[in-house]
Amino acid sequence: MSIASLVLGIVSLIVLWIPGLGIIAIPTSIVGIVLGVTDKKKLSTTNEPTGMATAGIVTSIIALIFATLFTIACGMCGAACGACFAF
Repeated sequence: MSIASLVLGIVSLIVLWIPGLGIIAIPTSIVGIVLGVTDKKKLSTTNEPTGMATAGIVTSIIALIFATLFTIACGMCGAACGACFAF
């Protein structure tokens, strides 16, 4: 699951920059965080290395933060442009 978490975090970071598809980064990064945290808990009980799970969590959190900020910014921009054309 840690590999899936890392892959989802990286995919979220890449998809984030594609116009129109950036909204897909939010659910994929949330799934990446859940998978990473679940696997990190499982690996820590068996004293196995948790580096890949940690990397997946970090990349997914970064992608989630940027995706949320970009979505809010685009929404505000769309609202502002809609207000300009109302007159």
